[in-house]
Amino acid sequence: TSAPSIPHELHQAPAADNLEATKGHHRPQTCQLVEAVRESNRLIYNDGQENPDRCEMGTTVVSAWLQRDIASIAHVGDSRAYLWRDNRLEALTQDHTLSDLLAREGLEASYDDLHDDPRDILVRVVGGEPDVEVDVVEIALRSGDYLVLCTDGLSRVVSDTIVSTSISRLRDPQD
Repeated sequence: TSAPSIPHELHQAPAADNLEATKGHHRPQTCQLVEAVRESNRLIYNDGQENPDRCEMGTTVVSAWLQRDIASIAHVGDSRAYLWRDNRLEALTQDHTLSDLLAREGLEASYDDLHDDPRDILVRVVGGEPDVEVDVVEIALRSGDYLVLCTDGLSRVVSDTIVSTSISRLRDPQD
């Protein structure tokens, strides 16, 4: 049987207004989205504990819940969220990779130091530990904004400039 998905968890969750976590500074839907990601983390982690051939599995996630004019973004790993507004592409998330962590600390690592590309070493994933810290962003949306959610398969291959230019020229998300 397959594990419940994040959308499934959101539909099964209690009404957002009743969540204890909403007493903080995030909107109820943001708290509900974070809890759905955490529940997915628990399911993946527990599956790995019960099945030795999957004990080192993990994944990344970037998700958005749009309600009225607010986008709630929940993120773990190196899947990214961008906002395209006023002809500019802005990253809404920071990668949870060794290279980004070192860069934020003002340090640098080479391939020779690590024997692996530091961009490939994830320091935070869904399913790697019993609990996971989920980064969140809440942003007010305006007419003409675009949200771009993507895996590292896009962000490593296609530059931010090309993504921005493509949105500007094509406008239709399917194009």
